[in-house]
Amino acid sequence: MKIEELMEKEAAKGTYAAVTFNGETVENLEKFIKDNSIPNPIDSKDLHCTLLYSRKHLPDYKAYGTLSENMVGKFESFECWPSGSEGKQCLVATFTCKALSERHEELMKEHGATYDYDEYKPHTTLTYDIGDLDLKDVPKFEEDFVIVKEYSEDLD
Repeated sequence: MKIEELMEKEAAKGTYAAVTFNGETVENLEKFIKDNSIPNPIDSKDLHCTLLYSRKHLPDYKAYGTLSENMVGKFESFECWPSGSEGKQCLVATFTCKALSERHEELMKEHGATYDYDEYKPHTTLTYDIGDLDLKDVPKFEEDFVIVKEYSEDLD
């Protein structure tokens, strides 16, 4: 492979970054999903919040890994968003977390990252297929979202 082809291949990659929650947050979400009969729940090991989804590769970005100080989010709302599957909807729990939003903005500016949406909205997906669940039947999530780790990977 020529150097130009390698450079093009590298440039074609983007960068994905996300954060994960502590064990208590994951347990609380699992219990909430079960107690409220959320259909088709995602595997609890997949619970996360996207921090960055840049179609531009960010070679100088290095994820923090385990955070020296946890970030804490407060539940905001449940929302239905289009799923990747035809006609299906995701159920996401949105939350506010000033430190996480600031980290997103910092990475966008520092690395010239791209983002496909008009605004960054911290959230975690509970299901990619909400079925016929009516959101008015879903109570507020009362627990904090405790963020403990930041990780990244290349987009293909």
